[in-house]
Formats: sequence, structure tokens, C-alpha cells
Amino acid sequence: MTDKKYKSIVERLIVTRNRDAFRHAFEGFVDLLAFIFTFIFLLWLTTWFFWPAPVFRVIILVMGIVCFLAITARGAIKPLVARLPLAEIALRLERFYGKLQSRLIASLQLYDKLAKNKENYSKALIERTIEEAGAEIKHLDFNVVIKKNKKPYQRLALSILVGVLCLILSIQTFNYTRQLYLHPLADIQRPSNLILTVDPVMAEVVKNEDVTVEITASGEKVRRVDFNFRFNGEQWVKIPVEKSTGDSGVNDNIYTYRFRNLKRNIEYFAQAKHIRSPIGKITVINPPRLVNVSIGLDFPQYTRLEHQVLPNNDGSVTAIKGTVVNFNGWLNKPVKNAIMVFDDGSTKKMAVEAERINGKFVLNKSGSYHVSVEDSKNLKNPQPIEYDLVCLEDYPPRVEITFPAVDIDLDENMTVPLEAEIYDDFGFSKVELVYWTFSEGRESEKTKKILQTDFGEDTEALITYNWYVEQLHLLPGDLIYYYIKVSDNDVISGPKSSMSKTYTARLPGLDEIMADITNSQEDVFREFERAADSQRRLRDELENLSREIMKISEIDWERKQQIQRTLDRQKDIAEQLEKVAQQMEENIEKLDKNQLATMEMLDKMEEIKQLMEQVATPELKKAMEKLQEALRKMDPDMLKEAMKNFNFSVEQINEQLDRTLALLKKFQLEQKLDTLAKMAQKLAEQQQQINDKLGMCNSEKEVSDLQQPQKAQKQGLESMKDQFEQADSLNKKLDMLPQQDMDKANEMLNSPQMNKQMNQMIQNLSMCKKQGACMLGQNLQQNFENMAQMFQSLLEQMQSQQQQMITGMLKKAISDILYLSQNQEALIDSTQSVGKRLESLREMANKQKDLQSATERVANNVSDLTKETLFVNFAIMERLGEALRQMQTALESLNNRRTSKAKDNQVMAMAALNQTIMMLMNSLNQACSCKSGTGMQSFMQSLNQMAQQQQSLNQQAQSLIPMPGQTMTAIQYQGLQKLAAQQEAIRKSLEELMDEYGESGNILGRLSELGEEMKKVAEELRSKDADRSIIQRQERILSRLLDAQKSVHRRDYSRKRQARAGKDIIRSGPDILKTNNKTDEQLAEDIKKALSEKYPRRYENLIKEYFKALTEDITIEK
Repeated sequence: MTDKKYKSIVERLIVTRNRDAFRHAFEGFVDLLAFIFTFIFLLWLTTWFFWPAPVFRVIILVMGIVCFLAITARGAIKPLVARLPLAEIALRLERFYGKLQSRLIASLQLYDKLAKNKENYSKALIERTIEEAGAEIKHLDFNVVIKKNKKPYQRLALSILVGVLCLILSIQTFNYTRQLYLHPLADIQRPSNLILTVDPVMAEVVKNEDVTVEITASGEKVRRVDFNFRFNGEQWVKIPVEKSTGDSGVNDNIYTYRFRNLKRNIEYFAQAKHIRSPIGKITVINPPRLVNVSIGLDFPQYTRLEHQVLPNNDGSVTAIKGTVVNFNGWLNKPVKNAIMVFDDGSTKKMAVEAERINGKFVLNKSGSYHVSVEDSKNLKNPQPIEYDLVCLEDYPPRVEITFPAVDIDLDENMTVPLEAEIYDDFGFSKVELVYWTFSEGRESEKTKKILQTDFGEDTEALITYNWYVEQLHLLPGDLIYYYIKVSDNDVISGPKSSMSKTYTARLPGLDEIMADITNSQEDVFREFERAADSQRRLRDELENLSREIMKISEIDWERKQQIQRTLDRQKDIAEQLEKVAQQMEENIEKLDKNQLATMEMLDKMEEIKQLMEQVATPELKKAMEKLQEALRKMDPDMLKEAMKNFNFSVEQINEQLDRTLALLKKFQLEQKLDTLAKMAQKLAEQQQQINDKLGMCNSEKEVSDLQQPQKAQKQGLESMKDQFEQADSLNKKLDMLPQQDMDKANEMLNSPQMNKQMNQMIQNLSMCKKQGACMLGQNLQQNFENMAQMFQSLLEQMQSQQQQMITGMLKKAISDILYLSQNQEALIDSTQSVGKRLESLREMANKQKDLQSATERVANNVSDLTKETLFVNFAIMERLGEALRQMQTALESLNNRRTSKAKDNQVMAMAALNQTIMMLMNSLNQACSCKSGTGMQSFMQSLNQMAQQQQSLNQQAQSLIPMPGQTMTAIQYQGLQKLAAQQEAIRKSLEELMDEYGESGNILGRLSELGEEMKKVAEELRSKDADRSIIQRQERILSRLLDAQKSVHRRDYSRKRQARAGKDIIRSGPDILKTNNKTDEQLAEDIKKALSEKYPRRYENLIKEYFKALTEDITIEK
């Protein structure tokens, strides 16, 4: 029993001892691992700092092996070999468990005494001790005595931590350490710290894209980096690369290389200082791609634009809104689907046919789009091109009223002739006239009137419309507001409209019109009189200045400035006269538009206006230019000559101004009476209109509404009274009509009964008494008609008196000059036969002197006559002046006994007298046949008849002349022959008309040239080669005939009056005898030539009889 206990104790102690030994051996192994990690760290440190040579590496390795063996022997092997005694284990247990009380150690020590008990210990006690010890340790844990040492584990953890830190700091150093110490005897050079990397290492790119490879050199700076690449296993290509950016770090450098339009797979690496980067690879993929694009545009139908195809590969679209865009594309490979993607996120699927796609969309707004395609491998086209979409709006149309384009006053015609220009991108749908009236403080509703709806394909047009506003029943003072509205033909967004500027047309009262015209006429007279007075003062100053200049030899600065001021004043006077003439023209237009003057009176006003315009003659302008030039050159002689000419021109201006002013004064009364007659007639017509409306009134309101127009009648009557007062005042100054006749007119105009009837009618209308108002209206109408007849009678009486006076003066002048011509002719004969006897020459000189004095007296009388009538102009005075100059020259030649020269001058003086007679006869004929002073009324009737014949002829020619490419038929040819005869007949009528009026065709549109044009047209009509160009020439002929009429009588609403005052056509008489030995036969021949000339029919016979008489005298002398 004791032995078992003992064995169990020993077994448990042995187990505990073994466990302790294994524990210590494991801790020794941990220390060995810690040593290994520490040793490796030491090796890393030596490599990092020293890069040891082979000798040192061997020593370090030997030392490391020795230490490794020592640690292994002591820490791992020794605990297993040299195990602890069991007594030591027991003693540890005794120390840990105090309750054992040394029984366990006593059992181990005393058990051997049982067999050899030399000391004679008590066996029972020993056995009992062993049993107690066995029993005591039965439940004890022996493992508590095994010593646990944490330091090896701590050392291992620390060494592992240090190793990890080293790896973090530089794993490359561990690689270097491994190389060095695995080959300790090898002479290994210390490697560089340079590290090369490439980016990307592995990548896929789309074919034909550019790829940039970035090379990073870290660890240290390098001077050069080589880039190596190859395509699909081909030979490596090495090229140096350039540094692209600055250092990213202290030792880092970045280099780049760019592959452009990469098409094949490629491998590459970087190399520097024998250091190579990892190999990178780029794989090229081939996605679907658009290779060609074609865009077709179908514009909206209303634009009438043809289908358009844009240039290839131009997918951007700029088009009008509503355009259908047809997209056609071709790809580099087949695809399975395609869509158009718009910038707003919407998409449009496209039709796919293998490598072709197509689709369409309607352009409704601006933006952009691109085409996205996808192949069978789900690859999409990379970076699709974004195409621009520019949606052009159909701009609104534009409209501008070009005529009258101002606010106007309505005239008697109650018509507004409208002209408007319209413009649009693509066309129009309609043009409307929108108007409303403003009467008595109230506006009416707007009314629309369609002017035109059919425009064809025009994108611009001229709209003309004569707007008759009579149906609006306007009252004096009423306004019409109007504008033109145009709508385009946009069916996509809807028609857009634009409006012109709004204008007004006002119906003025008769009193307003007359007040305006009267004030304006007074301004004309006043301004003209002021200009004439300024011209007279300038003439006086100029005479004084001229006398001073004639005495000087040099021109100083002060004198030059004085002359310059004179020129400036003359220019100012000319401009002032031009403004007066323009104001006169405006007055003529107002009278014409409102029919407040007869056509004869308007013609007379026109001629007076032209007299104003002709004051600044070309001779004056030329004289001023020469004087200006003389001032620039500072030439005294030239200045004196220029001043002389300028004085002469200024004198002529003064004479012209005096004549015009005298005629203007006489004309004022005539115009006043004419205006009063027209005013009375107009008031009578307006009163008749009021009476007619009153008869048709069915309600009291309609009767009451006539009150305002009747008040306008009263104002018109008051205006007539004002006009008559002015006319009466003028008559008292001019004494052109008997005052008793004027007093009778005044009594009728200011009749209390008429004023009473006017007031009663206004009152009856306001009280809606229709019957009483009707009776009063008829009486007023009759009174106005009587006044019109009375003033017309006064006007005719005055014109008759003036006509008789003027014709008498003209006849006397003709008789006097004819007498002078006959005496001059007799003197020519005497001079021819007198020889060179002194006494006879002296007698001839005295007779020539008497003739010259008589001619001067007649010239003065004719000069006075120019201030009485328009029929006598300064051209007649020029001929008389020429006769006086030739007489003076003849007188000098006679005094110098040069009879041949004297005879030539006498013949020229007689020719000038004869020309004066013809011109005066023309004036007499006009004065006898026409009250207007112009004689153009019958001329205009003939022109109008010819214009109608030409228009009919043109219409027939259009139907007979074949179209281009067609052959003329026999019927057409015969018809054209008849038209040629008609054209020739019109031409002859024109020539006869010009012959009858002294070839005055140049006055009215150069009609003399028109005859030649008609002759050419007639010849072409006879030709078988007649073409459509003849029609254009015939239209020009008609246009010139119509223009000739318009130039005299203004019928258009606002066009400037184009007529020009009649010019006296001066024909040369028999040629002057230029040689000293001209025979009677030659003189007779000259007279025959004069007889063959054409003269106006009115005095042709008289002139020819006179020249025939001269011929007979020559024959008798023979």
C-alpha cells in the first residue's frame, strides 16, 4: 500500500517536472524566434546603413549562427536535457501548499529508509507519512509550481513589431538584405533607391483614341528615362521621354508619353539606371463609330423652300421652326440599335439596317443632340459628337406706310391714297387697314378692312389703296386714326402680325383752311417784300462799293471782308426767295387739294412762283463765282471786272424783283375774288349735302347730329367775311374794280337776313324742327350760290378790264415797234446808196439817232408792261436791248464813215426788232385767247387725247406681238402694219401740236424727243422682226405723255407740281449780213429761208406776209 502511494506521488512529480521542462524549452524556442527576428532586423540595419562587404557579412553571419546555437542549446535543449530533481518539485509544492507541512518532501527522502533503515527510523511513521502525503496531494494541482516566464513572449512581440516597422519603412531593403546575406561571399553592389512605375499598368482603350502613359520615378532624381514599347509582340522600341511636370516630391519625377490614334495592342515599360518598371499593357477595343453623316432638311410647306442636303458629316442644323430633319448615318460595323439623344433628355429611336442608321425629327426648339449606337457586344460609341440645333423663328412681318407717312388733312376728294411696303421672310396671308374715328370727344370702335389676301410667292410687296372715306360721314374737325396690319403665312406657330405706325387724317373746316392759306399768303407777300427791300439796299451799297474799288490799286483785308459780306448777303437773299417760292408752292397745293381756286388761277400762281425761283439767275451765280475767285487771287483788275458783272446781275435781279412784286400785288385781289367764289360755291355744295341728309332723317337724333356741320357752315361764312374785308382793302389800294360793286358784294355777304337764317337753322336743328330747318337750308343754299355767282362776276369783270388794258398796251407796243422796224429798213436802204458823202452820212447818223431814241422810249413802255402782265417777259426786253446795242454800233460806224459796217449793224437791229414783234404777237395771242395767262388748257386737252390713243395702241400691240420663241402669223403682221400707221398718226399730231404752240414741247417733258421715239417704234412695227421690247418702248411713250400732263396740272395728292412756266421760243430771223459786199440776191435768199421756217399758226400768216413784202421791195429795186 505504501509503495503504491509512493509511486503515485513520484509519477505525479515526474509529470510535473516534465511539464516544467517542456515549458522552459518552449520559452527558449520563443527566445530563439525573437533572436531570429532581432537578428534579421540587425541585418536590415546593416544593409540600410552600411551595405556591409562580404567579410563583414560572413562575420555577422558567423556571430549570428553562434548566438543562434547558444540560444538554442541553452534555451531550448538544456531544459529538456538537464531536468529538475523531484525534490525541487516537491519543495516548490511544499512552499505553495503549507498544509503539506513537509510531509511530501519527507515521503521522498524517507521512502528509501524502509529498505535500508540504518538509522532505525520508525517504518510505521514513514509509511504513515507517505500515506498521509499521498492522501494530501490527491486533490492538489501540481501545475501551480510550473514557472511561467512572459519575457520571451514580450521579446518576440517586440522583435516582430520592429520587423513590421522595417517592412513598412522599406520592403526593398529586406529584398536587398536577403540578396546580401544569402550570398555573403558575393560582391553585390549597393542598388539605387530609384523606383519606376507606369500608369496605366493594364487598360482598355477605344481604337483611334489618344492614350497618355505616365511614368513615375521615385526614390531619387534621374536625368533620363527611356520608354520601351512594342505592338503585338513586335520588336521593342526605345525612345527617351520628356519630363511633363515638376517634381511631385523631393525624389519623384513624372514623365509622360502620348500614343496618338492608337490602333493596336501595345506593351511598354520604363527604364532608368538599369531599373525597369513593371510591364504595362493597353488593349485596343473597336467600338461602333459613325463614319459618315448626311442631313436632309424638309422645310415647312409655307416657306416654299426646296429640300436641302447639308454637307457630309455636318450634323448641326440651323433651320426654320417646323423643319423635318432627316438623319442618315453610316457606321464602321453593324449595330443592333441606335437612338438620337437630345439635350433635354428625350430620345428618338432610329431605324437600323446593318451598318446604316436613319431617323428623323421635327425641329421645334434650339438645343443639341447626339447619336448613340450599340453593337452586339453591348459596346457603345464613345464620346459621340454633340451636334447643335438652332431653331430659327419665323420673324414677324414688317410694314411701313410710305405714303402719305404723315398726319394729313383731308381735301375735297375725301380720299386717302395709301402706299405701304410690306416685308416678310416667306410670305403673307393678309393685309388689313385698321381705323377708327374720333368725333366730338368720342372714339368709335376699330374697324378692319382687308386690303389684300393673295400674294403668290412674294416676300415683299407694295400695297396701294385709294381709301375713300366719304362713307364715314365725317364732320369738320373729326379725326380718323389708322394703321396697316400685315399677317404672315406661318402655319407652324400661327400667323404673326405687325402694325405700322398710326397716322391720322383730319377733316378741316373751311374756315381753318382759308385762315391757314390766307396767313400763308400774307407771309409770302411780306417775306417777298422784305427780300425785295433788302435787295434794293444791297444794290445801293454795292454801287458805292464798286465806285470805291474802281479807284484803288490794291485790295486790303478790310475791303475783301466787305465784299465777302456783300456776297453772303446776296446768298441769304437768294435763299430767302427760295423759301418764299416753296411756301408759295405749298399754298398752291392747298388751294388745289381743297378746290378753292380755278385751274387758271392755279396756273397763274405757278407762274408767279416760277418768277420768284428765277430771280437767282445763272448769270448771277456765275458772276458771284467769278467775284469769289477774284477775291481768292487778290487781283485788282480781275476784281474790278468781276464787280462790274456782279453789279449788272444785281441790277437785273432788282428789275425782276420789282416786276414780280408788282405782279404779286395785282394778283392778290384776283386771287381773293377767285377764292371767295370757290368758297361760296363750296359752302353751297356743303349746304346741299346737309339739306339732303336732313331730308332723309328719320329720328330726332339724326336731325340733331346735323347741328355741328351747320355750325361749320356758319364758321365758313365768317371766314368769307374776313376774306372779303382783305379783298376790299386791296381794291381800295389798287383801284381795279369800281367801289360800288364791292359795296354791293359787301351788303350781300353781311346781310342781316342771311345771318338770321343761319342762326335760326342751327336752332331748329338743335330743337329737332325738321320742316323749318329744311326751308331755311334751301334759302341758305340759294344765298351761297348767289354769292358764288356774284364773286365770279366780279372776278370776270376785273379780268376783262385787265385783259383789255393789256391787249391795248400790247397792240400799241407792236404798232410802235413795227413802225420802228419799217423806218430801220428804210434807213438800211438809204445807207446802202448814200456812199461816203459827209453830209449824207451825217444825215443818216441823225436819223439813226432818232430811231435809237424812239426805241428807248418804246423799251421803257414795254418794261412797264412787264409789271402789268405775265405775258411779257424779260426775253422781249433782251431783244429790244439787242436792237439798241446794234443801233448804237451803227451810229458809231456812220460817224466813222464805215457805211458797210453800219449797214450790217442796222440789219441786225432790224432783225432784233422783228423778233420782238413776233414775241409780242405771241403774247398778244395768248392774252386774247386765255384768261389764265398761260394758254395751256387746249394744249392739255390735246395731250390727253393723244395719251388715250397711245394707251389703246399699246393694248392692241400686246395682243399682236408674238411671245418669245413664237413665229409671227400673217394676221399678226397685218395688224401690226395698221398699228404702225396709227403710231405714225399720233406722231404727226404731236408735231402739229408743237408747231401750233411754237415748239413748246421742251416745256412739258421734252416732247420734241418723244416724236423721234414714236417714229422708231412705227418703223419697228412695220418690220417682221418685231419683238416684245416694242411694248416697253410704247409704255415709255405713254408714261412721258402722262408725265407731260402732270407737269402742268397736279392731280396726285402730294406730288410736287412739275409744270414749268412757258418759255418764249425765240427764232432767229434772216441771217445777219456779215460781209460788206452782200448783194440783194443774197438778201432775198435769206428772206426765202426765213419764209421756209415754221412759225406758230396763230401768227404764221402775218409773219410770212411781212417777209414777202420785204422780198417784193427788193425785186422792185432791181
